[in-house]
Amino acid sequence: MFNLGLIILLRMDFIVLSIINFNNETGPSLKSKASLGEVQAAIAKLDINDIFNSRGTIVRDVRGWRIDIQNSSGTYINISVQRNNIHSPSTVASVMVPCRLRPDLSNDSIVRNARTGELSRAVKRGLLESLETQTNGPTGWVINRKVVTGSFSA
Repeated sequence: MFNLGLIILLRMDFIVLSIINFNNETGPSLKSKASLGEVQAAIAKLDINDIFNSRGTIVRDVRGWRIDIQNSSGTYINISVQRNNIHSPSTVASVMVPCRLRPDLSNDSIVRNARTGELSRAVKRGLLESLETQTNGPTGWVINRKVVTGSFSA
């Protein structure tokens, strides 16, 4: 007798993703320490499918925070958490997502759902890791930009 869980695992592609600094790049940040609980609430509302199908604000006003797609290139999508009603700089976290990691490129719904879930967790983790880097340095408040790296395994 086969274990159904084992059969499903055999059909899925796995994703191996990690978070690293994006080219050791820093960016300007909000000029005060962000509230972790408030930012986490906004990040929790992020729907990973929106990053590939939308531009501009993709999460609106969650406890005073929003998530935007900004300055994306053809290679990466730049996701930033920003404080509402604050003049620039208002960013407290940023993660770059390679366009090649778009999870809906698979025709298999089980694979697509697994990829979507894994990518969602990686992006949210990247935003939180970026938030943790927010510091008041010699040139002012900055954050380290993060990038999701890795690929889907066969």
